[in-house]
Amino acid sequence: MEKVILYADGRLVDAVQCRALEEKTGLNELFRQWMVDYLGGEEAAKQVIADTPALHKAQVERAMAAVDELQKFIDTSGPKPTRDEMNAR
Repeated sequence: MEKVILYADGRLVDAVQCRALEEKTGLNELFRQWMVDYLGGEEAAKQVIADTPALHKAQVERAMAAVDELQKFIDTSGPKPTRDEMNAR
């Protein structure tokens, strides 16, 4: 489980909590259901969850390709600067 911090108008939260209480549920369950609905339903959410590692891998590959492209224009050879040189203002 991931911890998520949300900010919302207190009156809105109170109103949602009252309705959730009437429906014998809670904010956590309502938020979980909203996320599933946002992804297109239970099956779509399961598919997105299953595909997530591949998506992350594709993002990393795109980022590395961008770095490789930038290295064509930036010379990174030579000695690495010392900590003092990097912190000099």
